[in-house]
Amino acid sequence: MRSEQEIPIFTNPGKEILGQDAIQFLRNLGRTSWIDIKGVDESRSRVITTLLHGNEPSGLLSLHRWLLTNPRPVTNICVLIGAVDTALELPIFAHRMLPHQRDFNRCFRAPFDGLQGRLARSIIERLELLQPECICDIHNTSGTGPSFVIATADGTQTRVLAEKFCRRMIVTDFRLGSVMELKVGCPAITIECGGAQDSEADEVASQGLECIATEDDLFMQGNGSDMYDLPDELEVLFSPLRVELVPVATIAYEEEPSELADVSITPTIEHQNYGVTHQDYRLGWVGAGGLPSLSARDAAGQEQVHTLLREDNGWIYPAQNLRIFMATTNATIAATDCLFYAVPAN
Repeated sequence: MRSEQEIPIFTNPGKEILGQDAIQFLRNLGRTSWIDIKGVDESRSRVITTLLHGNEPSGLLSLHRWLLTNPRPVTNICVLIGAVDTALELPIFAHRMLPHQRDFNRCFRAPFDGLQGRLARSIIERLELLQPECICDIHNTSGTGPSFVIATADGTQTRVLAEKFCRRMIVTDFRLGSVMELKVGCPAITIECGGAQDSEADEVASQGLECIATEDDLFMQGNGSDMYDLPDELEVLFSPLRVELVPVATIAYEEEPSELADVSITPTIEHQNYGVTHQDYRLGWVGAGGLPSLSARDAAGQEQVHTLLREDNGWIYPAQNLRIFMATTNATIAATDCLFYAVPAN
């Protein structure tokens, strides 16, 4: 009898596993699984993780299309497909995680409690054995918005890897227990491909996957030098803050103040994922609890909400021009994770 933390490995799977579409593929897998595709150079490996949240399918959909081409990558490609059971829960691709489960992408640090924690520890053990050249964790944003990469450290190789997918990278100080935080001797990034309903999101994932599979040296400059110049076109933002509800606060998405919630946020907040949000833009409203109903602590735990937001007669405005990203209108995600991330526009 297999243990619950054992993750099956399917090597060069055929049609009997791949099925006719991505949903049949997931049903054939049945659980968290590794897909290994042997490369021309079998001494090297690159790792892709995807579907750690069941409602973020772009990585899976792009992977399935690629696998149907019977690819032969330049190195081994080892793909971890995470929350298979969550994705298959009806309605399909609608649940971030199941009610009785932990957020899979918050489990990659001790203590490794519960099923998701034990699976995460098994994944870490395999990554340590693989010693991959890179780890690319593919996600969708919680709301609609442009694609971007998140990394926990800046560096030439990380920037070059980010540019395989998009033109914006955010360097975060937060440590939440995600895959990209692992220290296994290679660059590790999270790719937020855009919203699951955004037509461009699957293309972002496909473009990056093609680069990871076909480029012999991911970090070599065009002239053959290993000293790759820092990409000029990549926009890099540092140390974003997470705007969150305090534990007792409730939220609604309404144009006008809601009597049923402590915080009301404009239902068009996702539009602010593009460009600069100016100081005169009305983000929402806070009730009797005022701005302390929201929190924006930095990585050191210091409250910074007043550096981002101000209150004027109950209405919430940016305290300075901001770059907002990952803004969502999903009240469950806002309550359990965050409303949005933000950095000063300058």
